[in-house]
Amino acid sequence: MGTSLSACLQLYEEAIRQLALENDGLRNNATVTALPRRGRGAPSGPTGVPL
Repeated sequence: MGTSLSACLQLYEEAIRQLALENDGLRNNATVTALPRRGRGAPSGPTGVPL
């Protein structure tokens, strides 16, 4: 169970990092480009956040 929890946390950490970058870009009127996901796992939603 520890490995599964760790993997899940890594996915959420990556999603939070990507959302923070996107949010910062939008606040600064920058062009936001979706980056490829580094992790693997569940299919993602439109913003790259795992569903």
